[in-house]
Amino acid sequence: MLEGALPLEFVYAAALAMLLTQLRQNAPIAEVLTSVQRLCALARVGGVRLTRDLFADHPHLPVADAVGVLHDAMADLGITRIDIDSTTTDTEFVKLGGLLNLEHDPNGEALREAARDLGLWNIRLWFDGDSVPAGGVPVSAAQARQESDADVAARGAAARGAAVAAVESGALQEALARQDARATCRILHDAMHTSAFATGATPEALHLVVEALVTEQAELNTVQAVLEHAREAGARTVFAHLMAAPDVHERRLLFDVAAALPAIVPVAREYIGSGTWYVVRNAAALLGESKQPAAVDDLTRLLKHSDTRVRMAAVVALGKIGGQTAMTRLESVLFDSSVDVRNRALSIVFSAPDAEATPTTRVQVHEEELTLEYQLEVVAALAYVQTARARSRLAELARQDSHALDVLQVRLAAIGALCTGHRPAADVILHSLRDDPSTLVRERIQAALG
Repeated sequence: MLEGALPLEFVYAAALAMLLTQLRQNAPIAEVLTSVQRLCALARVGGVRLTRDLFADHPHLPVADAVGVLHDAMADLGITRIDIDSTTTDTEFVKLGGLLNLEHDPNGEALREAARDLGLWNIRLWFDGDSVPAGGVPVSAAQARQESDADVAARGAAARGAAVAAVESGALQEALARQDARATCRILHDAMHTSAFATGATPEALHLVVEALVTEQAELNTVQAVLEHAREAGARTVFAHLMAAPDVHERRLLFDVAAALPAIVPVAREYIGSGTWYVVRNAAALLGESKQPAAVDDLTRLLKHSDTRVRMAAVVALGKIGGQTAMTRLESVLFDSSVDVRNRALSIVFSAPDAEATPTTRVQVHEEELTLEYQLEVVAALAYVQTARARSRLAELARQDSHALDVLQVRLAAIGALCTGHRPAADVILHSLRDDPSTLVRERIQAALG
């Protein structure tokens, strides 16, 4: 909504200001990475010029308070303008955030030196009277002042022209022959918005693009853009590398790349029927990351797969997609032969948004029909599902009116679960059981409240 209502520079400024704030507050790395990814997405929309006066002159905008953080940082460091190219990488955004959090530098010399040392090729910092092309070849003040939007556009056009020439002249083929992953990735990236891309993005070339990522010869943002532009061919290449990855670190990297590709959904659906369990497991996990309801039917079929690991992946994926249909399908797993699969499905069903205060009739029937051992498993799983829905079910189990020994065991287990995972919200329920007819229940409650 923000992007549609505001000029790009204000959206950009708000996102950069958020990154600055997170870095200053030592925010969790996951939050920082989310901000960096947002900035990379904005970069793909186009380059931007952020001037200090621009923010000061628009105090009425809804992002005024947010961009004030960026305005103050620029003022403190003597920066009058920041030019950010559309090819700026995730690493460069992190470096820029670090630069803008430097202490006050009246002369700007420390900042200029730091900018040069960090190698910010796609970002330019402008000061009073001169410019530092961060990480690049220094440009004189006179040259810097002459740079315009037209110059930026001309550089982009020149890069695309060079890429087309590289494809048509055979330079790309030479890079492939040398197995030069970095050069291959660069040529395809520059050719993305030209007719030469379709010619150059062969399976062999896309293979080298992924290799460039794995061997750290190319930036993640660049590789991601090429693979996304290649659509299903790019997604299929990443998936193949994921299946062949030799270690956990590489698999995690490739999985995250694949999950971010829109075209991964049809590719993952192709592999659902594979005879190799780990291929199916990864396909299921990627469908879950897509959060597309259309994948529910595919995942439902995997709930009957012979391999426990595949069934677990399907359960988790359905939980990520969510929605009433997915939750209903998960209830069929409550009879699964694996304790881990049953408990994971149960936890997801009870962790769903509390639109209903109580579980479905089907869940309750399952509980009633199964053995004491299973009912105790249910209670143990609900202890760590800290939702009102789970707490309501534990309360029902704790208040059962029966003198049967099995029921008493379930009641005591439910009280223990309320004490373990649902305090202090469960205290009202526990207090209501202080006068229970059962001596064992009263003693358990007294111990819990005492």
